[in-house]
Parts: sequence; structure tokens; C-alpha cells
Amino acid sequence: MLIDGLKSCALLVDYCDVLSAVWTLILTAPIHCRGSTGKQVISHRHLGWPEASLRLINGHNSCSGRVEVLYNGIWGTVCDNGWDLADAAAVCREMGCGDVIEAKSAAHFGQGSGPVWISDLQCSDTDSRLRDCKSSGWGRGSCGHEKDAGVICKENVRLVSSANPCYGRVEVLRAGQWGTVCDDGWDASDAAVVCKQLGCGTLLEVKSAAYFGKGSGTVWMNNVNCFGNEPTLMNCSYNATPNRCGHEKDAGVICGSVKVMLRVEVKANLGVDPNAAGIISKLSEEIGKNLQINGAFSLKTQTDGKIFHKRTGAAP
Repeated sequence: MLIDGLKSCALLVDYCDVLSAVWTLILTAPIHCRGSTGKQVISHRHLGWPEASLRLINGHNSCSGRVEVLYNGIWGTVCDNGWDLADAAAVCREMGCGDVIEAKSAAHFGQGSGPVWISDLQCSDTDSRLRDCKSSGWGRGSCGHEKDAGVICKENVRLVSSANPCYGRVEVLRAGQWGTVCDDGWDASDAAVVCKQLGCGTLLEVKSAAYFGKGSGTVWMNNVNCFGNEPTLMNCSYNATPNRCGHEKDAGVICGSVKVMLRVEVKANLGVDPNAAGIISKLSEEIGKNLQINGAFSLKTQTDGKIFHKRTGAAP
């Protein structure tokens, strides 16, 4: 893996229609009215709402997006009729995020698909899950997806003690207070969830032993055990009971994007324009396949507008 650096590599690609050329490949790893509405109100806790039945889609991070719920095995959306901060706050709590920032309406995060499952939610400040709130019932409204509800919550994880917002000591928010994470059991799967949650790209390094300095307050999490697909660190299993871990064992992480620059040589028959759109498209497809590229890549265009240039002299 190449981190914050450049690497020149030679790769020979046989393609019958391209002249000898040198080019550069860049990969970047990169919620309601509180009065009487005259409508029937049903509590979801009596409807057998399954676990893991809430998600946020199309947001900037794991704590923002269009609210979607799973019912009878089908994902659907929430209508913004009566959608307010109290309803949005229940979503934030269930998602393991921080306090609600905004309740979004009118498909702010784009229109969803499938059923619009619920409308006219009536969540209270004590509801920790959307399924504990009251509503007019499943699929009883007439909302279209242009009224899909969304939410923006605060993150409950931050990285501190670094000039870079994607490097630092991991701190989590619980009971309104920031604290740290013990490095007992802290590994790449745990750290990667933090990077993803904060929108910081790929995990580059796992840090322990207060690498970014000792924090203060409570050590909120110990023996964190993430699988890597959790939306937030708080969704991972961990020990929250008092422990002997001190701040000398505060966990940290370095996240970011990986940029790799490769020089690739290609051969072909004489008399063929290597900058022809068809050739470039075919080569892009083959290079991405042969290098097993999972991220996006682009071909660097030179100052004269061309990608390919005939090499003169020996390759370095």
C-alpha cells in the first residue's frame, strides 16, 4: 500500500491497436404535530417491528440521510407529514448518533423507492427507537416519495489532538460527555468503522498507547469488537463497565485516501492513434480489470490535451 506518496511502476500491456506510449494512472482509494389530529394512532411496539430495521441513505456520513425502515422484509421510507425534531431525535438515538441537528423533509436526500411505510409519527423525548413511537399506522397514508423524510444528527465520535480532522485520538460522546476508547482489543476492524463513520476514507494506521496524547474524562469503551460493517462505532460490541484502563492506553487512528500513480507502457501496431476514444475506453477497462481496481481511477491528460505520448529514449 502506498500512503501519501507517489510510486512509478512499469506495466506492459499488449494491445494490438495502440502505439508505444507512456501514460499515468491515478487511483484514489478513496422527523409532527403535538395536538389532536383526529387520526388513529398506533404504537409500533405492538407490531413486531424487527431488529436492525432502520437505516439512513444518501447522507454525507452514517448519521445523516433519508430515513428508511424495514417492515415485512421490505425497505420503505417515512412520510414528512408531521415530521419534526422529536421524531428525528428518536432516529439519531437509534442509530447511535449524537443529538439531532435538523429534521429534513421534501426528499432532501433524494427520493426513495418501495412503500412509504409510515406517516404522522409522534415520538416523545423518551423514545430511543423509531418503532417505539406512535403513528397513523403502516402504509395508511397517501404520501409519495417527494415527501420522504430525512435527518441530520451529530456524530458521536471525533478525532482530536491533530491538525488533520481524519487523524487523532478517538473520543466518543456518552451521557453528554466526551471520553476516550481503551486500546485493549483495538484493531483494524474497529478503526475502519471510525474512518467510515467520519467520512474520512480508508484506514491507514491503527494507533494505541496514547499515540496522539492522553485524553481526559471517562474511558467510555473497552474491548471494542467491530466486524467492520457497522455504521457507527457505538453499533459495535464493547465493554462499557468501569475498567482499569487509563488514558495511557487511549486508542487512535489515521484515516485518509490512498493515491497511487502508475506509469504504464502499452504496445501496438504502427499507424494507430493511441488517443482515439475507442482505444482509451478499451485500455481503461483492461487496466482496471488487470489491476483489480476497486476504486475510481482516471487517465492523466497532459497540457496538450493528449493522454498518450510516444516514448523517446529508454525507459527510466
